[in-house]
Amino acid sequence: MKKFWLNLIEVVAFIYQIFCVLGMVFSVFVLGIVAFSFNNNSDFAQGFRAGFGSWGKGNTLWLAIAFFVVLFLEALAEFFICRFARGLVRNIKNEIFFANQNLELIRKLLVWVATYTVMTIVLFLMSLNLQLGKDDIQHLAYPTGAQGGLLFLAVIYVIYIVFKYGMQLQEDSDAII
Repeated sequence: MKKFWLNLIEVVAFIYQIFCVLGMVFSVFVLGIVAFSFNNNSDFAQGFRAGFGSWGKGNTLWLAIAFFVVLFLEALAEFFICRFARGLVRNIKNEIFFANQNLELIRKLLVWVATYTVMTIVLFLMSLNLQLGKDDIQHLAYPTGAQGGLLFLAVIYVIYIVFKYGMQLQEDSDAII
């Protein structure tokens, strides 16, 4: 039964990686359309500026580029999070637990989770100055993406510490034997 769940996690992570790649391609594609339309269609540019509220007074093309770069980096971080999680699952299926390669995978996972969390916070801060409806106020008071990212980051850090300590115990036990 354990192998079934590990295989399921690996398959779901792989499918999610495909969606991440599609998200990165989509963000580049939409950014290209926005940049092209912004330069060639003044009605589009005016509507675009109006959608950015108080930030729309300046050059909103740079703001759009910043938004899509942050979205691209979030998708890239999610891609690598899934990649390293799949590596951990693969090692656990092969009964490789307290090994240097797992500690390295967890360390890389920690870096990419931190990257994702920072990008989520940046996106949240960028959205604060946009025109908001009354329904959006609760979302701003409770940014679930940022809080979930911080919680996930804390959990991965604890796992990293446990694995590091487990490796030290295993090395000590091997030295005694």
